[in-house]
Amino acid sequence: MTAKQLLAEARNVVMTLDLKPEDRIYAPVPIFHSYGFDLGVLAMLFSGAPLILEEIFVPRKILSRLTAPEVTVFLGVPSMYRFLLEAAPPGPPDLSRLRYALSCTAPLNPDLIAAFHDKFHVPICQHYGSSETGAATTHLPQAVLDHPASVGVAMKNVELLIVDEQGRPLPAGQKGEVVVRSEAVAAGYAMGPRSEISPFKDGTFRMGDLGHLDKDGFLYLHGRKDALINVGGLKVSPDEVTMVLESCPAVREAAVIGVRDAMGEEIVYAAVALRSAASEKELLMFCSSRLADYKVPRRVDIFKKLPRGPSGKIKIDPPTL
Repeated sequence: MTAKQLLAEARNVVMTLDLKPEDRIYAPVPIFHSYGFDLGVLAMLFSGAPLILEEIFVPRKILSRLTAPEVTVFLGVPSMYRFLLEAAPPGPPDLSRLRYALSCTAPLNPDLIAAFHDKFHVPICQHYGSSETGAATTHLPQAVLDHPASVGVAMKNVELLIVDEQGRPLPAGQKGEVVVRSEAVAAGYAMGPRSEISPFKDGTFRMGDLGHLDKDGFLYLHGRKDALINVGGLKVSPDEVTMVLESCPAVREAAVIGVRDAMGEEIVYAAVALRSAASEKELLMFCSSRLADYKVPRRVDIFKKLPRGPSGKIKIDPPTL
């Protein structure tokens, strides 16, 4: 990334969120990751708003900090919001001064948005972007509850496109690959393209995510293009199965991937962490009542907690079947 591209990214974030020196950004997320760096460090430098960092995530401590009158922007990830909900006392703290509760790095379940809003009267604003593009979309608080399954609209000075396999733009409502165009898009990878066909072209970047735009410009994601699970020729989105599992009251969080069985066929595999007792059979029955048969996991493993990488994303290793 050049200085010009970083400056464009900072400008896009500050203009979209209307950040001012009077704001206070609270970021208990890694600033070496693009999310914390772009919406924390760059936003601080461009707007003059102080940045408050937190080394260790302790839910009750975070809630206490969020009630401080100076904190107006919070950078979190979905798992943090779940833990904050669980840690909240019966009389929830007053978070009314919080202008933005942002979320990134993983899909945000609409049920979590609703539960957090019911408890704290604060909408979680889904944010979407990448290291290559910087911030691409964000939700604005007034639109979240009307479009909870969306990751929002394009940031200021950012253009979103949905294209087909040949790179041709698709109209609203049609699913294809998400493409981002902005002055903040990197020119390429330092060591050259990661594949034979570079995703960079003329100031655009192909995100590798499937999605569609509605008539009002809200972006809806349908999973990674290269992460779709091929079950007997039928495509399964891991995000769809994850959302269903996380809608189960007994499940705190879930992750879904495709794995090969003993016959070499790809199947749906799920790993979950529970908030209350449930068996694998009960979880499979829950999925069966809400998903087509081929989308139902063939196996669900239960963990005390799911492992995560430095950015907060869940990292699960394929089991041996």
